[in-house]
Amino acid sequence: WYRELDPNVFEFGGEAVIELPSNEASGQAFLSNFAYDLRAGNIVVAVPQVPDQTTEADVLFLLASPSGDSIAINVAAGNLQAAKEIGGQYSTIAETPYVATEHRFWRISEASGTVMFDVSPDKQTWTNLGSQPTTSLFPVDLVFVRLEATSEVTDTSPGEAHFDDLLGGP
Repeated sequence: WYRELDPNVFEFGGEAVIELPSNEASGQAFLSNFAYDLRAGNIVVAVPQVPDQTTEADVLFLLASPSGDSIAINVAAGNLQAAKEIGGQYSTIAETPYVATEHRFWRISEASGTVMFDVSPDKQTWTNLGSQPTTSLFPVDLVFVRLEATSEVTDTSPGEAHFDDLLGGP
């Protein structure tokens, strides 16, 4: 893992932690050093803590292509979203109110030409948040993982994002 050189991005108790500073626009991340092949596979991360949702802070589990296009599961303004950014155009695929106990694990997977965005309370029972055909995205045979949190200048106490149990495979 590569982490941005910032004292607010660190590992603690086995978790990747991003502490968002108060009253400062900020975006920090952990980035994978190696690419993953998402074809017929999945990448899962636990998100046991998100920043304060009464602020403008958000948290993202993002898979990016070498060209910069991306797909993500994120929490912003109290909503859990599946999203994509293709050619600089951001769009929400699906959205539902965020419930920490129901949405602890986030999974992005691919099967038979479709990318799925799923969430789970326990990594056993998954609920589909949304899906997209890979033809509307980008080749998913080479994706990099980005675990990110951002905040705005007006956020007086945005809090922290915690990530744990990142797994990838078929």
